[in-house]
Amino acid sequence: MRLVLPDDHPHAGPPGAPVDLKVLAGEKWIAGCERCAANLREACGAAGFAPDVRHGTDDYVAAQALIARGLAVGLLPQLALDAALHPGVAVRPALQLRPRTLHLTYHREAGQIPAVAGALRALLDTTAGRRTA
Repeated sequence: MRLVLPDDHPHAGPPGAPVDLKVLAGEKWIAGCERCAANLREACGAAGFAPDVRHGTDDYVAAQALIARGLAVGLLPQLALDAALHPGVAVRPALQLRPRTLHLTYHREAGQIPAVAGALRALLDTTAGRRTA
């Protein structure tokens, strides 16, 4: 998960510099599904505040458009940002975010199905260098 801010936000730079979420306590936030909203509340709670969620969407492109227009800040998955990044946003790590772990479970014989094998290759290629095991 990454913190996504309008590119002209005071905490938008320098690139790669982690942001302490507590400096964003007064911001309006955007949240997605219940799990994503819970993750947002947990991260902000660790920073000592409850986020003021003003927008909600599971559409990562729409979320970035709202953020780019200065209507909110948010937390979005890196994989979604890798797939489509709005030019008007800045992406930063946040101090309170724990790394997210994804697990893929499939029957070993299913790996012989071309679509399953392709999806597995794509996931492994996308996460290469980020895996710990």
